[in-house]
Amino acid sequence: MSYPELVQMTESGIDSGGRRNHIHSELKGLRLESFMSTNDIAYNIAGLYSIVDRINPLAPQCLPEFRSESYNIRFLRDAVRNTPWAFLPVSQLISQKCTHNSLVAALRGSLHLRMELNPTQSI
Repeated sequence: MSYPELVQMTESGIDSGGRRNHIHSELKGLRLESFMSTNDIAYNIAGLYSIVDRINPLAPQCLPEFRSESYNIRFLRDAVRNTPWAFLPVSQLISQKCTHNSLVAALRGSLHLRMELNPTQSI
């Protein structure tokens, strides 16, 4: 095989539809609790930042129809589902025009508020 053929074969493997579907499935299946336990993360704030750091580089690698801001919000919303401190920021998504960054800020603010109200609990 020639070098250009090897390059083309490598690029097609890296940029295949199957890989993009796998990335989409991975992002869709992210859950904060399981992510924190798998990666030995003790605090919710660190888990939130780790989830965001996981979503941001992988989201552009999804299939083109899943690369929008609304899907980034959906991935993050699904990741923090069933966490009590995330209920209010997530419930306000419908009534407010929300961006991915504003959702991250609202979740972070909710965590900090929880810490102020219950300083003995670890967030």
